[in-house]
Amino acid sequence: MTLKEEAYALIEKLPDKVMADVVQMLKRKAESPLTWKTPEQDRMRKMEALREIQQLRRDARRFGSMDYATAREEAMFEKYGV
Repeated sequence: MTLKEEAYALIEKLPDKVMADVVQMLKRKAESPLTWKTPEQDRMRKMEALREIQQLRRDARRFGSMDYATAREEAMFEKYGV
């Protein structure tokens, strides 16, 4: 018996008073993008995120290192005037 056949059999046994809840739950599940996402799509999403991080690192190297203490002091002076 497949999973779908098992689900159909369980639905057949349920009383009509709970069918509205079952249908609503199934509709939510069908509308969820996670229901349809394949492992390949997940892998591609992760690879794209990795590419974006690598591009940010390359861009950061192009601008050189930043003096964080000076940048913080300037931001604090600009925001609070201290």
